[in-house]
Amino acid sequence: MQPPSERAVAAPGNTPLAQARTGGPSGSPEDGASGRRFDGETDHLRIWRSEDFREQALHWIAVQLAGGHTPVPVHGPLSLHRVRFWSAVFTVETGRGRLWFKAANPGQAFEAALLQELARLVPGHVISPVAVDTVRGWLLLPDGGTVLAGEGETTAAQWRGLLEQTARMQADLAPHGEELQLAGLPVLRADQAEHYAAGMIEDLAMLPASHPQHLSAAQACLLEAGLSSAAGAFRALDESGIPHSLQPNDVTLRNAFRARNGAGLRLFDFGDAFWSHPFAALQLPLRMAAGSWPDPVPPDDAVVQRMRRSYLSQWHVVEGDIRRVLEGADRLASLHRCESWRRLLACTHPEALGTRTPRLADWLADALRPASQS
Repeated sequence: MQPPSERAVAAPGNTPLAQARTGGPSGSPEDGASGRRFDGETDHLRIWRSEDFREQALHWIAVQLAGGHTPVPVHGPLSLHRVRFWSAVFTVETGRGRLWFKAANPGQAFEAALLQELARLVPGHVISPVAVDTVRGWLLLPDGGTVLAGEGETTAAQWRGLLEQTARMQADLAPHGEELQLAGLPVLRADQAEHYAAGMIEDLAMLPASHPQHLSAAQACLLEAGLSSAAGAFRALDESGIPHSLQPNDVTLRNAFRARNGAGLRLFDFGDAFWSHPFAALQLPLRMAAGSWPDPVPPDDAVVQRMRRSYLSQWHVVEGDIRRVLEGADRLASLHRCESWRRLLACTHPEALGTRTPRLADWLADALRPASQS
């Protein structure tokens, strides 16, 4: 039996095309034909900036630190580090030094349980939380020092080291899909990708014309035209012989520290993650290192080629055309980005984003782009 999370993202029979064939129920126009939501009702920015929220969070932190054999005092109030509609991050001074508190959008609340499980399975690869609230999606984390992005001028060696460790972590996690999915990790695999994209196109086309995510009939047709070419790349990816694993979906120099004991890196920030083909993790670091983000990397970029080799060196032989496999991974990553934004928007009031509304269709278009642009 599949864990509930595997059925939640791209379950067969739960898209408009499948429902049309089976006569199953459809959702309201506001929710799309498959029942996917694109708007929430909560103003997270207002809540997280409120004094009441800070008091609740500080009380929770104090209770967590008071337990155990040696209670740890809390010395000060929460200090806001960053607030966005997807999460709020604070620092707090305690008897064990500065700690970091993170509150996640409900669309990413699984991160608390996921990081707790990762710390158990691969403690040498991630930051181990001090405490978690898996219901509210709260995390209390130790201070890891300076992130790689803050060490000075960015170097290719930093990127290669980060990708090599990411690959080793993914290889170690490949046998643990059941545990990670039971911790709440969503699933969107290569064999589900075409089905997911087709259903999302139809859902967005059914939204009211006034909705910021609406697709016109012409736009929907353009995206649908790319399904067949993308499907071939997704098949190549699925047939690569590489096992499914954690796809962190946010592998950057700002999401990793050097371990204090000098033993490699410690990764964090897994709120965008999926259980999927691990190679999709390459998209963000490659595009950022090439300076093309959010667009695809220029063809034959030397820095990107070296980074790919570093990452692939940690895996066994990849079956099939490696260029086609990597193309499929990049396309799949764009669908992961689309779904990650959707699950955040589904929990947030559309007028309380505090930033430009992410366009889901942009990531669909990236995933379904013509082969000449891959």
